[in-house]
Amino acid sequence: MIKPHWIIIFTILLTATSCNDDIFTDRTTPTQNEITIDGDGGSHTIKIQTKGLQWIGIDTYGGNPGITCYDKTGSIIPPESPASETARINLTSPLAIFDIYINGNKLTFHSTENVTNQSNHISIRLEYEHTLEFINVYTSPGKPQQLSEFEYAMEQISVDNNAKTDISANTYTNKGGMPMRAELLPYIGQQAWVELEPEYSFANYINISVPLPTHSDGKWILSDEKQIMTASKRYYMPDAVDRMFKVPIEVPPYSTIKATCRITYSKAVVPFKMTIINPVSGRQFTTRGTCTATEPVNYDISLQNTK
Repeated sequence: MIKPHWIIIFTILLTATSCNDDIFTDRTTPTQNEITIDGDGGSHTIKIQTKGLQWIGIDTYGGNPGITCYDKTGSIIPPESPASETARINLTSPLAIFDIYINGNKLTFHSTENVTNQSNHISIRLEYEHTLEFINVYTSPGKPQQLSEFEYAMEQISVDNNAKTDISANTYTNKGGMPMRAELLPYIGQQAWVELEPEYSFANYINISVPLPTHSDGKWILSDEKQIMTASKRYYMPDAVDRMFKVPIEVPPYSTIKATCRITYSKAVVPFKMTIINPVSGRQFTTRGTCTATEPVNYDISLQNTK
């Protein structure tokens, strides 16, 4: 008489277990959520859960780097369009081209180019009815940008021949009864610097070889080509300045001389225009900018007998 009750209970347990299995089949976790692809031409495909998927997009963290969405016919659609209508999401900036292709339950990530010198991080967000999923795609550095054209507007140069004065002092003591000869090196410890500052950040931190302004024979001219990274100062000693140049100083007997050296710097500011090319896509971008150069051009030494 008891057996029928056990059969009913067992049947209920089986039914409950079957319902729980149905719940777990609706997992939204993609097959991969951390992916690295080649920045120049790399691709990778993963599978996602499409049930309950409402929207697919790229997190831009406060900016819009140029995102365009397309439907299956190739027509542009609003970025807030539902996932069911979105077939491709394109991210294009002067530094990168990246695409997401949506085909059923498959997402294909493709990087056309990444001209930066570091890995790019793209965060893809999947919005479901009751949860969010994130996929992090990293594109490795590709071929860097190259210089196509560079031109200064030397007719617009601005010069300040008293831009900076560097002051140093040395003390010389003669304890003997005969004059003592000493030497002072005014340019020791001095250095010049130059910087190319593009107007737009896409041209920052590119290694190029161009002539640079330099002070020679009382005026600013252009040097031979030098290696420089844009948006970064290049320190050097000008060819016209001898770092080991010595000035003789005579110290009288039984005296102490304080030698004060003043180094005068000249500064030149020159506008420029540059065009860079992305080697994979062939895209070209032009920006204007400012070149600032500062060099030591003169010295003055004053002597004071302190004893």
